[in-house]
Amino acid sequence: MKIATILGILSIFASSLALSQTDRVPVQLRHSGDDQVGQRLAFELREVLRSANGMRLVTPSEADPRIVANLVTLDNSSANRGISTAASFALSLDSIEYPVNGFFLSSFVLTCGSNRVSDCARDIAANIDNQIEWLRREWPTLANELRQSKPRN
Repeated sequence: MKIATILGILSIFASSLALSQTDRVPVQLRHSGDDQVGQRLAFELREVLRSANGMRLVTPSEADPRIVANLVTLDNSSANRGISTAASFALSLDSIEYPVNGFFLSSFVLTCGSNRVSDCARDIAANIDNQIEWLRREWPTLANELRQSKPRN
């Protein structure tokens, strides 16, 4: 009797864990820029997205629809290269089902010093999370589609 109970609890736990994995919102990161700090920022942001509870890092073929995070970086100083980056960030919702394959959500610019790369990556991830929460509040149908996204054919 005890083994059956334990197996039942384990199967419920496993199914809820699988469900929580699919409920994570797919996010694709596109980075453009060859500056040293910008490369580190993109790497750190990928790591933050991989470990986030509510998001999962994807490629275009892995999820449709998905959030697309476009990050463009440029060395901030010609005299002291590698000290900081100027970054532009734009967030969109992308799908082959939406007109012109998606729509714009938000954008911002920031500068990030080489000693603050991890903080900058977490700030960007927090902005993505805020936009996902906004979608859940204002456009629950779209947010639900994101949580149930499927691989692109």
